[in-house]
Amino acid sequence: MRLLSTSDSGQQDKKIFNVNMENVVGKGYEEFWKFRGRYRLVKGGRGSKKSSTAALWYIYHMMLFWYKFGIQVEMLCLRAYFVNHSDSTYSQLKWAIERLGVSHLWQCYRNPLYIKFIPSGGRILFRGLDSPDKITSIKSPAGYFAWIWLEEAYEVKSAQQFEKVNLSLRGKLPKPLFYQMTFTFNPYSDKTWLKSRYFDMVNPQTGISEDGDIMAITRNFDCNEFLDEGFLKEMDRIKRLHPNEYNVVGLGNWGIQRGLIFSNWEIKSVKLASISPVAAINIENKIRILSEAGFTLRCGLDFGFTNDITAFVILMVNSSKKEMYVIDEITGHGMTPKAIAAAIMSKGVIFRSCEIVADSSNPMAIDLIRREGIYGIMKSVKGAGSVLAGIDNLRQYRIFVDPVCVNVRTELENYKWKVSKEDDEVFLNEPMDEFNHCIDAIRYATEKAHVNFFDTRRR
Repeated sequence: MRLLSTSDSGQQDKKIFNVNMENVVGKGYEEFWKFRGRYRLVKGGRGSKKSSTAALWYIYHMMLFWYKFGIQVEMLCLRAYFVNHSDSTYSQLKWAIERLGVSHLWQCYRNPLYIKFIPSGGRILFRGLDSPDKITSIKSPAGYFAWIWLEEAYEVKSAQQFEKVNLSLRGKLPKPLFYQMTFTFNPYSDKTWLKSRYFDMVNPQTGISEDGDIMAITRNFDCNEFLDEGFLKEMDRIKRLHPNEYNVVGLGNWGIQRGLIFSNWEIKSVKLASISPVAAINIENKIRILSEAGFTLRCGLDFGFTNDITAFVILMVNSSKKEMYVIDEITGHGMTPKAIAAAIMSKGVIFRSCEIVADSSNPMAIDLIRREGIYGIMKSVKGAGSVLAGIDNLRQYRIFVDPVCVNVRTELENYKWKVSKEDDEVFLNEPMDEFNHCIDAIRYATEKAHVNFFDTRRR
């Protein structure tokens, strides 16, 4: 790479920057570096340098388009939650600036969070999909918003979450500038929308779609010549002791994480062939069809706090068949009892009076929700061993998850047992306190299926 810097006055400085990109970036990413299609995806295991390479690409190309073509490019870094940028994309881009030896050309700001390329004024902005309105309203005062980097794309529950952002990349660009969205992530379950929407659309050998719009490739630590001996020994240990885990964290393939609590589930829509396709999306029709098949309606509610989500889950349960359909969900941050009640009511009149078992740790919220017209809400049964008893009960069922329940799906894919502090090869009989809000709601909803009593005074 050979870059000639310019001063603010537009006069050329004497300093010319020569960087050997092969030495800086390394091997394994030539196709990624050269691809100009709209969607560029890299999944990879640990140490595959996918995020590092992406960061280097953006810093280099923002400078390239300014110095070579006189085009001011701006870009957007996305995460599912804004709070995660500081220790990931922001830090990674700062590292890339240092790695390329051009720190004097860039200014990094913390409040608000953004990075500026001083010669052109082009910015790198950071946003979270938890605040979508702050994304679609972004405009470039003088340049062109052409590139979006979605880091840890697996955290995004569905394609619909970023579709508005995708459509914001529009309008005529000066040549040779191009629109592009880059997705980097660690692979886990092959049920993710990223696989069906992109990876299944490309040629397995080339990683490129027929129309040239998609590149979807997999990389692993074998292409990272910068790794230390300790990391390589750890990968070898995982390969010997845990081949299934190595397939995911080492080779970057789709797979199941070690220590997952639930494997007895699948994505499945309720069969509604007897009614019109339009009516098929109506939750009341789903309840009716499953009721006729011997399933009973159950609902659970887990309250969120400052950083946790509130989760309301609607189930249809057949205890004799040991089958369960999760047919809908409501989730959100900072939901008040009034907002929770309104959201539940929006699902249908039936939820005014049906039994809704809620987290007993917040009796005041339960009372306020009841005053808002949700008369069937009641406290959950809690006590020593209740969490493990609820997990054990759910593991006896075949669980079918409707495609609309993206948060339930994410939790089932990530809910794990704790690891022993003394030996990380040993899993404890205690779940981790994360990826469990919807699952807790499901536990509450199925209380009557596994406890020997039901205290009607909880009403």
